[in-house]
Amino acid sequence: MTRTGNDASGRARRSLAVGIPPTGGWKETFLQYSGIPRVKVSSIQEGVEQGVRVFLWNQDDPYFGRQDAEQIAIITENGFLKRLLNLDSSTEKPCHSFRVSKGRFSERSFYIHVPCETLPHLPSGPGTCLDSEGQPIENSGITLHSGENTLFVSVPWNLLDQEMGARWEFRPFYSPFTGKHFAETGPVMDFGSLRRLFMELVLHAFKHLGLPMVKLRHPFSGKPSFSFRIDADGFSHESTESVLRISQRIGNAPFSWFMDVQGWGRNILRVKDLTSRNQEVELHCYHHMTYKRENVNRANLNRGVRILKKHGIRPKGVGSPYGFWFQGYQEAIRKAGFDYSSEFAFNSDDVPCFPYNDSTYPLQVPVHVGSIGVFEKAGFSPEDMFTHLRGTVDKAIRDCGCALLCDHPIGRVERYENEFVELLEDLVDRGFRCVPVAEYAEKARAFLLQEFQPIVVDRTVSIEGSYDDSCNFELIQPEGVDFDAVDGPVCENRETLEQAEDEYRSPPMPEFDSFLREHGKDESLTNLTLMQWYRGLARYHISRLRREAKRRLR
Repeated sequence: MTRTGNDASGRARRSLAVGIPPTGGWKETFLQYSGIPRVKVSSIQEGVEQGVRVFLWNQDDPYFGRQDAEQIAIITENGFLKRLLNLDSSTEKPCHSFRVSKGRFSERSFYIHVPCETLPHLPSGPGTCLDSEGQPIENSGITLHSGENTLFVSVPWNLLDQEMGARWEFRPFYSPFTGKHFAETGPVMDFGSLRRLFMELVLHAFKHLGLPMVKLRHPFSGKPSFSFRIDADGFSHESTESVLRISQRIGNAPFSWFMDVQGWGRNILRVKDLTSRNQEVELHCYHHMTYKRENVNRANLNRGVRILKKHGIRPKGVGSPYGFWFQGYQEAIRKAGFDYSSEFAFNSDDVPCFPYNDSTYPLQVPVHVGSIGVFEKAGFSPEDMFTHLRGTVDKAIRDCGCALLCDHPIGRVERYENEFVELLEDLVDRGFRCVPVAEYAEKARAFLLQEFQPIVVDRTVSIEGSYDDSCNFELIQPEGVDFDAVDGPVCENRETLEQAEDEYRSPPMPEFDSFLREHGKDESLTNLTLMQWYRGLARYHISRLRREAKRRLR
């Protein structure tokens, strides 16, 4: 519905949604999974006529430069600002991390392995990009530029049209709790840190205009929870019983088991025992691999689903082996009808979102990465591992209310059974609730599908839309001006955002490349065709039959 900039009595009516062009990409994803209302408009002028004053924008528009224009704020990227101001001298440079150590937007540091675009002719604002050796890149901070009636807040990376999942790598993760790195599959951008930074940029834009920001609170905010995802790669009786004892020690907590169906073989009968003991059973594919081709993934998924169904399990969720993400895999899990999925390469240390901003795809549930295998490869001691896990949980709770842990049995969890009991008992004693991943995904999906539009008339804020009655909102006030919320949804007044800080240190060269090369994962099998996959499966079954025949002949 089109809204004018004034109400029926002629009073100024402002929309507190953020205007974006209808091109999708990360700018839309960011607003949706941050709980910030958005409205798609074909032009800045259309948005202004609807009362919008803050935009996430990187499209050429005739509105810029008009003398009679309204006061607006644009959050954009240096590539766009360069074109708009005809600054041909800007250049792209390789970037591996970003740091704000003082000044606005709080202290933070995070990984971002995409080129940064410098703007030498404009004053560089807060922060700086760093190269792979940890050296600052000149003119690579956040640019704050006041044009004619417009505040531009520009970041040094051209990422607003980026689709999540499209670019990933084996990358170093840094543990600020131990001062050590470990390697895991992950996106080339730390999207969780970007989300926290952009939330502050949006808030800065609203406050610059003297307007409040309204955001929807994540359903787990203020309700500390954790999930424990068990990637059950293969079967052993000892490891299975160990994980179940951990669950029992903390009140039969519902852990989420992602089953490597081929690896469990005939022991897949144990899934009934798991479900009878309050455990959630989901799919980790049939063969423990993720593929580039859609038809190979579909064959791999369908075989696993059929076997689980025989034992009374219809999995709602799936996790890709090794955390790989390919578009062919994404299409396969959508056509297989899964509710949610979890790939490290798509996103990590963050909150859930829909791929391509399309709710017909399974919801992507990230994991707060780090598990025993990768810790041990990186030289973590047992004390380091659990120091990191405790710090990770607390940071995740401060950020979005729920920590999403993941580990593996067979030579891993059962070796640290007492340590896991101690860690999880401490969480339960502190009032944290263990939730199965499916429950977390269901609430996150509902959160993302809420439609609401906050409106301010004079100094009164109201929230329009078809949002659920259980929704909670935050009203973040600008300095020196108080806005009132009308009766209706619960709306908590704040002056700042409450969120976790980021912390990342890049390993120096040449350690940077050697670290990844030594600890990376083998991607060589992902190119199999469907016929090659079936042949490999046949060879596996033939070798298994031979092993069984030998045992019987002994």
